[in-house]
Amino acid sequence: MSAYVSSIKPVLNSSGKLAGHSVSYSDRPELRFRPLHAAEAHCAGLREMYVRVESHECAFEVEELGTGDFAIVCRSHPAAPPPQSTT
Repeated sequence: MSAYVSSIKPVLNSSGKLAGHSVSYSDRPELRFRPLHAAEAHCAGLREMYVRVESHECAFEVEELGTGDFAIVCRSHPAAPPPQSTT
């Protein structure tokens, strides 16, 4: 199943320092990037985070939406994706 990244938010620990990131997903491309290099940079950052949903490690790629916009998608996402995962 394909799952599109809909948001990427920092997660802070009790002392206010970065503890990871929360990634939310959608079945359609809600988070759009323009130009292409912006999508590629965000996608590369997500790949470096090794985002996991239970035992699945997301394999992110950039998808052209045909409108001049681009989205980040994981095409091998589990069938019933949780609304969020944390890196």
